[in-house]
Amino acid sequence: MIRWIDIVSPRLRSVHQAWCTLRGHGIIPHLKSYNGFVGSPAVQENFSLAAVFPEMPKPPSFRAVGSVVSFVIPELQPGMSFADISSIPVRTFITTPFHEVETARQPDCRRGNLRGMASGRPFEQLLLPFGDDKARVRLVHALFELAPQS
Repeated sequence: MIRWIDIVSPRLRSVHQAWCTLRGHGIIPHLKSYNGFVGSPAVQENFSLAAVFPEMPKPPSFRAVGSVVSFVIPELQPGMSFADISSIPVRTFITTPFHEVETARQPDCRRGNLRGMASGRPFEQLLLPFGDDKARVRLVHALFELAPQS
């Protein structure tokens, strides 16, 4: 069953629609389609955060951290594992949605406030899974829509 998600941002809505077309008849798009997805005009890499979920025993890690994301959440660096985030609240805040999408194998969207980071800036985040030949999630791409700074 496909779960309905609520997306407010028109930009994130168009990215979600593009992701849906990559799915075809599968539950999630294949990793082979990821580079084309990232290269599309709607996907702004500076607002992106991508996490890789390799086969065990390697832990999940961040493949890419966009410039805006690293400015807002300076603890994040490309190549770092989830466990390497020193602040437990930041680690929980950032990694829990990735784990939920990896487990559910479905996209998700969340809204909130980056308390303690960038003066509590409101955000919307769309998380999109990509899988291998067995539909196991191997990468989750997240895009942020940040409220304008006041």
